[in-house]
Amino acid sequence: FFFASNAAMSFAAGGDSPLSGPINCIATMSDVDWDDRIGLQDKWTNTEKGWKVAVEWRQTPFGVGLFAAEDLKRGTVIRVGKSGLNLLQFHDAADVMTFCKQDAHNVETPVDPKRVGYVSDYLYGFNPIAENGGEAPRWFGIWIPGN
Repeated sequence: FFFASNAAMSFAAGGDSPLSGPINCIATMSDVDWDDRIGLQDKWTNTEKGWKVAVEWRQTPFGVGLFAAEDLKRGTVIRVGKSGLNLLQFHDAADVMTFCKQDAHNVETPVDPKRVGYVSDYLYGFNPIAENGGEAPRWFGIWIPGN
């Protein structure tokens, strides 16, 4: 499950651990093929993507799957995510549309079907204070690259 703050979240096997940072995957995503899910993973090293354990991607009958390449103990931080580095946050539908366009700077640019497919596969949302009974707008986003 996820642990979160305004600046970072970690994908963990349970328990909480200190977070450390990945590189800026978002700043270097301009020349990726959003349909090539394994090729997208190959653009950065696992450490650069924020992975704290050995993982690998394999083709399955259902598409590309992520697998741990080592035994994991409860409480192990699996991946560290930081908004603006390897987590792209969407504040509203317009942000999603901007991401889905081939050229976000041109309002007349059509959406890129590959980016739409990526968003449909990887979009998530959560309430960072739900466990404390708080009501807040959900946080929506995608991992770059996805899990």
